[in-house]
Amino acid sequence: VWCNAYSQMTGFTPCYTYNGSVIKDSSDAVACDLSVCNWSANGYRLPTEAEWEYAARKNGTSLLRGDSISGQVSRGKENKLVSVDEAAWTAENTDRTHIVGTAGISSLLEDGIAAPGSGNPNASGLFDMTGNVLEWCWDWFEEYKDVPQGTVAQGPEFGEGRVMRGGSFSDATMFYYSADRYAYDPNEAYSYTGFRICRSL
Repeated sequence: VWCNAYSQMTGFTPCYTYNGSVIKDSSDAVACDLSVCNWSANGYRLPTEAEWEYAARKNGTSLLRGDSISGQVSRGKENKLVSVDEAAWTAENTDRTHIVGTAGISSLLEDGIAAPGSGNPNASGLFDMTGNVLEWCWDWFEEYKDVPQGTVAQGPEFGEGRVMRGGSFSDATMFYYSADRYAYDPNEAYSYTGFRICRSL
């Protein structure tokens, strides 16, 4: 609903519909859970799990190992591995969310204030792909399946929990490697959950 509203506010075509109508009411859980995504629309949407993982692991012409964190090889660090504390807000170095894009600024642990995007991004220039808040993906959770090359992996049509990725500051979601996966009921909300938006160009 938020993505659809933001798409309309900014002049783009909304992606999410239910029974052919653009979804505008977040209190209609059935419509939200059974919505479909128009992949050819140019509006804002949640990333698929595959898109999220690609954005988290892309490192120049290669991909980071799944047992590393997004941002462990960081821009401006000459491809040297950095510590988790330099790249992410996790249960090990904070007990709350922080301003987006400030991971790696240790002064914030003493309630310092920093500008968004002043911390350490991953190799693609994206912030907080690991840690801070766990991020919703579009896909319903299931075991991985092979898909034909060139096909957008989108997960099953429906399920019990949607995929969440990236770990967070909470010890309830302490697994933050770029290949770690969670499944949550999309009708639940927690202080350690959030979302990242994208658009198809």
